[in-house]
Amino acid sequence: MKDAENYLNLYCPEKGVEIALFPVEKAGLLNDSFLPPKDKERFDLINHPQKKAEFLSSRFALNALVPNYKLNYDGRRPDLASGEHVSLTHCTQYGGAMYGHDKRVGLDVELHRPELTKIARKFVRIDEKRYIIPGEELFFYQVLWSGKEALFKLWKKGNVYFKEDLKIEPFDVVEDGITHAQIFKDEIIKCKIHFSVLDGAYLVYAIEE
Repeated sequence: MKDAENYLNLYCPEKGVEIALFPVEKAGLLNDSFLPPKDKERFDLINHPQKKAEFLSSRFALNALVPNYKLNYDGRRPDLASGEHVSLTHCTQYGGAMYGHDKRVGLDVELHRPELTKIARKFVRIDEKRYIIPGEELFFYQVLWSGKEALFKLWKKGNVYFKEDLKIEPFDVVEDGITHAQIFKDEIIKCKIHFSVLDGAYLVYAIEE
């Protein structure tokens, strides 16, 4: 799978935090030989070719960050058996993984989703709505939705309401930006949110502060 490595996109946002993305369209260069037993079992249960490609792409990205990785699953939520932190994501365009040595992390990649305008009331808070620029609503909804998906993955424990329990601070309409966020659950967790606009997709990730 040497050729596949040429298509990996690697990021290091800060010390101890790494991200890898792999294009799903190149999943044909991969085979499942690198998957550990638990993921091989999950992979074999997937029937749809596109879903198989997305799964394999995200695990290939993880293996680039943590060679010979081993995951424990709490339901569908994965974490490294070593106790370090990981987050996985995939869409039809990219499979991705994020590693945090000693910080909780969350990663989300989403395609352009115009339908978010119809459900914004379910995940956008009143204080977030105040900083949305007229005419740029969809951009804000994309970042808010993906940011809250990333926060949800960082939290890992479930039982989170996007509108009540997750808050994202104001941010600018830029292709690469940073803002801050809070998770309001048993404790208040402060996080940094990074967002980037890729080819038709939004890469958004959260890092515990």
